Amino acid sequence: MTDLNTVADQTNDQNDDTNGDNQDLTNDKRFNDFIKEARGYGKDTALGADALPKLAISVVRAAKDGILDLDANKDCLKQVYGAYWSQRSNKRYSIHAQGKESQGAQVSKIKQHYLLGKNELFDGEELMDRAVKMYHDKLTSSETKLKPVYAAYTDVARMANDWKATNGATAPSDEEIEACFYPKEKQEKTLTDIIEKVLKELDKVITGTREDGISSQDSEITDAAESLQRFLAKMTLAAELDAFRAQSAKLAAAGLI
Repeated sequence: MTDLNTVADQTNDQNDDTNGDNQDLTNDKRFNDFIKEARGYGKDTALGADALPKLAISVVRAAKDGILDLDANKDCLKQVYGAYWSQRSNKRYSIHAQGKESQGAQVSKIKQHYLLGKNELFDGEELMDRAVKMYHDKLTSSETKLKPVYAAYTDVARMANDWKATNGATAPSDEEIEACFYPKEKQEKTLTDIIEKVLKELDKVITGTREDGISSQDSEITDAAESLQRFLAKMTLAAELDAFRAQSAKLAAAGLI
């Protein structure tokens, strides 16, 4: 993956060209202006403002207006986020670094907003305007916990990009937008869930399929995995037996058996 710090440095150099000749990016100088805008959001964030939501909204608008176009410039989103991060991570404002994996995830989120701006089914900018107003109305009028604003906007964009017209609808409804604002309830974990997770990790160690390369076929590890598999099978059988007994009791109470 392209290193975003390098992209940011290249973008800075290109945008500081006093002649304004920027063939590596685009002949349209609006892109250069947008890169400067992205840098500004980065600086605002480093100083304490939550600017990523503003950047997301701007990306939707810029994609709609043709300022951002992956067909013309495949690295434009990396350059935008690189410009933002070059200021967000500037040592004058922030001491935090960001790894390539995290950078890639953030560019992927930015792409959701880009795709919303390019959406051909409905006006993505208008939909995002609706989402912004609805989110802030909920934020000020409800005690219900909401997702962080940028996460909410990104989930709205993702939902809208996957949305298909049905029953004559021309765009996602307010209800569909609002559903993106709320965090999913965490399911209560059971002992079976924990054992299954441990077994998956042990299997990766035994088969040598972990990404970090850690592996071992030591007999104590393989024996532990087999023991847990037997325990899991016993737990599964017990749960099935309990379910069968409960169903039988219901049928008996109804006089069906």
